[in-house]
Amino acid sequence: MGISDMFYGRGAKARERRAAKIRTKYADFPQMRPDLLEVLAQAADVPSKEQVTLYLEAVPTGATPRRVLQGFKLSDATSYVGVLFDDGLRIRWGSYQRVRDKEMKVQGADLPFWGMQKIETFSIEGDDGVLVSGNDGTNAYSIGCLGFDPQDVRGFAEATAAARQAYAQRAEQAPAQGAQAPAQPAPAQRPASEDSTQMKVNIDSTLPPEQQLAALEQMRALGAVPEDVYQATAARIRESAG
Repeated sequence: MGISDMFYGRGAKARERRAAKIRTKYADFPQMRPDLLEVLAQAADVPSKEQVTLYLEAVPTGATPRRVLQGFKLSDATSYVGVLFDDGLRIRWGSYQRVRDKEMKVQGADLPFWGMQKIETFSIEGDDGVLVSGNDGTNAYSIGCLGFDPQDVRGFAEATAAARQAYAQRAEQAPAQGAQAPAQPAPAQRPASEDSTQMKVNIDSTLPPEQQLAALEQMRALGAVPEDVYQATAARIRESAG
């Protein structure tokens, strides 16, 4: 295990200890449900109360999230949380405007998959995160969310790409299913020009190209990376290797 793995607590025992601590600390947090707590327990770091507040604010009543990304920007004391669902991504961020404030100023964006066109990872001045771009039908957008562990940031981006691909497949299958069972409504979808082929994941890594490709192949075998995303990412890795 490398130094970075130890620092970020990526080992199995470290993850188990962190999950147990999160469950104990936030089991009685207002509006926390058991299913929401289990998703939160898989986070890459023990969240602050501010991040838990943002997390719960991002979850609609009755909805079950699939994964959470959380980060903190030290320079402006802003907490970030990204929450992945089957139909899209919700990002929230917040900070205290004055030292004595008791409530955060919370901002956010709900990004349904039908308008999402690209998701990338970035690293700027020690801050790692995801950058999501698309169009809500009226305006183009580009919204970021910071994370704690660069590896977790990449995993969150890949999981979002996979969920977006699954959503697109369900949307394509819906018309045929609707013909057999009219009572089942088709998911909302955008024109074909905004299909899943526009989804892109940039995997930044300090690993040698052959190790990057091996990791990518493993994720592909597990079904975590759609085929088109796998091919595009593998091509970029090979191209960068010369």
